[in-house]
Amino acid sequence: MWCGTGAFARETPKSPEPPGASQSAASTFRNRIIQGEIQDENASALGGVAGHAGVFSNAEDMAIFAQVMLNGGAPILRPETLALFTRREDSPAGTSRALGWDTPSSPSQSGKYFSSRSFGHLGYTGTSLWIDPERQLSVALLTNRTWPDCKNQAIKEVRPRFHDAVVEALEKNS
Repeated sequence: MWCGTGAFARETPKSPEPPGASQSAASTFRNRIIQGEIQDENASALGGVAGHAGVFSNAEDMAIFAQVMLNGGAPILRPETLALFTRREDSPAGTSRALGWDTPSSPSQSGKYFSSRSFGHLGYTGTSLWIDPERQLSVALLTNRTWPDCKNQAIKEVRPRFHDAVVEALEKNS
């Protein structure tokens, strides 16, 4: 999970907001409506903050973070560290995973236009951040697929269509 600090985060909290501060959703895991708490059930079991759980942020801070990644990671990562974190792993066979990131696969939640050098992260609630160094493009989608409950899987169709629509609109207008 990236929780921004310093100059890289104007509004990003270090952890989810306290109860009553954000949208609520039914939790089959906790057998109650949750509000202002992490919705990822594994992260919840780990006390609410876990590295796999994605990002608690807003669009502006996501754009700042993505621009840092497009700039080679500076000033928070060395370029070689970013390259290591975003390089697709060789095993297990067929994986699309890098260290903390996903990379495009077929089919991909990034859609069909992001380059093979792209990397992204998908959130439990349906959010995504995809970064394409070749296109110098980042796309953040901040959603809540867990409303009214966690059974909603439509986001798996929405994300690639959304990313494709963004790229197509940019190409049409360039």
